[in-house]
Amino acid sequence: MVLRCVVVDCGGVTHPDSGLKEAVRRRVPSEISDDAAKAAKAAWNAVKENPAVTKDSFWQMVCESSGLDPSSVKEADADICGTLRSHYSETLEVLKIARDEGIVLGVISNHLGFWFHEECAAPCGLRDLVAPELLLVSSEVGCSKPGNRIFELFLERLHTQHPGLTAADCIFVDDKVENVTAARALGFQGLCFNAKTAAPGALAEDLKKAGVPLP
Repeated sequence: MVLRCVVVDCGGVTHPDSGLKEAVRRRVPSEISDDAAKAAKAAWNAVKENPAVTKDSFWQMVCESSGLDPSSVKEADADICGTLRSHYSETLEVLKIARDEGIVLGVISNHLGFWFHEECAAPCGLRDLVAPELLLVSSEVGCSKPGNRIFELFLERLHTQHPGLTAADCIFVDDKVENVTAARALGFQGLCFNAKTAAPGALAEDLKKAGVPLP
């Protein structure tokens, strides 16, 4: 079967993970660093489906739960922004080739909108490759992977933008098995892929094997 839509995750596929835990860990006393890192991640999980979250409210939550001094927030945030501005160039190149071949592109990401758009999507040109309606960020749409709703919402928007396309026309690429499994259960093809550890050329080759008509 020829697949006509490629949907990707952000962290681990197009971009590195944010480095939030390490950014906090480095800025608290060593005796609480592990607990602080876990608290920061818990704060992220607590707001990843919250459309009302702002950068300020998020960092306030992190400081209150982790022991991070508010005076260190600006520096920690700058570290994270620097990490998120980097990207996996091979993944972006494959997406550009796919777009040029007429393949529809989408993104389904568990992310915070205030970081995603300005630090991830804009600098590397991802937002120029993907129609805004098909770029789903969990904190903006109020649901996240591996739950069904975020995939269903993507399919609803896909049908509106490209009538006739269904889950069977799509392949979802993510670095976490549970997210790929969830997508497959809804009819997507699935590819578990980690750009950090993958061999050069692996993404294009795996997509071709799955049925994506890349040159």
